Amino acid sequence: MSLPDIVWRSLLLVYTVLSALAAGQVLRKFLTPRPGWGWRILRYFAMMVAIGNVIYIGDPVNICFALPPVFAALFFSYRGSPTERLAFSMVFYSLASTLSAVMDAFPRRLDYWGTIPDFCRMAAWVLIWLAVRRLLPREQYPLSTRMARLVGLLALLPLAGIVAAVSLSPYYIENPLLAYVLLPFLLLSALSILYTAAVLADQERLEQEASLLAMSRTYYKQLEEQQQQVRRLRHDMANHFTVLDGLLEADRAGDAAAYLHSLQQSPGLLKGRQFCENRVANTVLCAKAAVLAAEEVDFSADTALPEELPLPGPELGALLGNLLDNALEACRKLPPGSRWVRLTVRADRGLLALRCVNAAAAAPEEREGKFLSSKGEPGHGLGTETVRDIVRRRGGTVEFVPSQGQFSCILCLPLHEKRIRVR
Repeated sequence: MSLPDIVWRSLLLVYTVLSALAAGQVLRKFLTPRPGWGWRILRYFAMMVAIGNVIYIGDPVNICFALPPVFAALFFSYRGSPTERLAFSMVFYSLASTLSAVMDAFPRRLDYWGTIPDFCRMAAWVLIWLAVRRLLPREQYPLSTRMARLVGLLALLPLAGIVAAVSLSPYYIENPLLAYVLLPFLLLSALSILYTAAVLADQERLEQEASLLAMSRTYYKQLEEQQQQVRRLRHDMANHFTVLDGLLEADRAGDAAAYLHSLQQSPGLLKGRQFCENRVANTVLCAKAAVLAAEEVDFSADTALPEELPLPGPELGALLGNLLDNALEACRKLPPGSRWVRLTVRADRGLLALRCVNAAAAAPEEREGKFLSSKGEPGHGLGTETVRDIVRRRGGTVEFVPSQGQFSCILCLPLHEKRIRVR
């Protein structure tokens, strides 16, 4: 092999590696990579295979042959729900295959000028990465299983389109212009799906923040009521002293003690409940504690969370809120006096450990690995699926244990110092 040939092949490898790196940055917006060099090598090797795949109109062998190994490598080298990983594997493969088909649609020269399509492919991936970085400023756009299922359905269109455009050789070879018109359309479709996924993720995040805001309003309303009770107590303090003085002068010490005891139980003198130092967790727990108390549920929480946690507030609020909502749903099936919820939360040594146990009349019905709520809908109030999505995305573990008379959730979540950046 001559020196020019070595340089030529080296350039091809460099172009493919750079394209794979750019593609990896695009996928990081939606999927969390598994840590470790082994997974990283597998991930980027799959991307290089997909990006460097030579795809000619009328030759379906390459595109169909590379599809299973690329899908398998991406599926196992990323974290998240299976639906989420499958959906974005489909989006990536349709995007990579369409770009390859566009670049390989032009006659390839067998000299140094033959690297121009590969350079254009690399430039296209870099431009896609820069566009995604510009248009999607947040570090990651995680999706729930429900929204990931929608993205997967949308991704079927460009994936099936590129496979059809390549495989239906007699029709497109006789009408090549149709293929060249279809390929850019499929490319734009795949890019649009990425943007749509980001919009859906933002919508879910806004819904979580709206829920957290509603709980914050409840919490601050309780604080305002406590302040009003304190002001009212101060205003009436002179009258209370007059009553106590009169009772003592009349040698009615027992009545004075009873009056003083009732005064001590006044809401204005009771200290506001503080569960932990973390503002988000404390707000959620205070709001949910008020709801549970109104439903005559005996609620106790043993919490030890610092003021700052490397976990987004909406996700922490979603974890606690959904678990307590599910517990309340189960307790409502029991008579007052038999309703109770016990919550334990700890953050220590880089781990968030949580255990929530509530009374339950019977173990909830389970179908296809999902619990059914009292309304017959999947998810034990849909909360367990939200909790599972967050735990999968963060690389933790969660276990739901239904048993006679109670329902338990035990989860462990690694706390990384890496924060979500918002520009």
